[in-house]
Amino acid sequence: MTPSDDVPHGSPGSRQGLAGLLHEDTTIVGLECADARQAIEALGKLLKDQGFVEDGYVEDVIARERTFPTGLPSDPYPVALPHADPDHVVRTGLALAILKEPVPFAEMGSDGSRSVDVRIVLMMAIKEQKNQVELLRTIVQALQSPDMLAKLIAAKQPAEAVRTFKSIT
Repeated sequence: MTPSDDVPHGSPGSRQGLAGLLHEDTTIVGLECADARQAIEALGKLLKDQGFVEDGYVEDVIARERTFPTGLPSDPYPVALPHADPDHVVRTGLALAILKEPVPFAEMGSDGSRSVDVRIVLMMAIKEQKNQVELLRTIVQALQSPDMLAKLIAAKQPAEAVRTFKSIT
């Protein structure tokens, strides 16, 4: 990991490092959007406004989502983990949206013909591509808890969602 990654503790793929990647200013609770693209655009704007990514990142995420979908049919709330290669990433970080209503994301591992109705979107901006698989694995493991997913959905404020996320990472 390089200092420019700006990760406070641990490697990005460790649970300790994962907790330091999500902040209130990159979290939206009750996001209203019509589709996956709008959710990705909203989270991409937060990441850009906070200096995690540059112009072009959102377009890269949308393009990657068409080829490699990220919707996970987790129980009781499906989750999407959109991300892209590090070409437009300035430093590693996460953005979280708890959607007011579910929106369809194409299911991970499918050709895009199957979708899941997602309520939780966790967008990843990963500076070092070698950390991408480890970070994805850590996040997927962290999101296996139905109780934690229910607590995220119940969050009323970004601070509450961030505390919930950090409690399981």
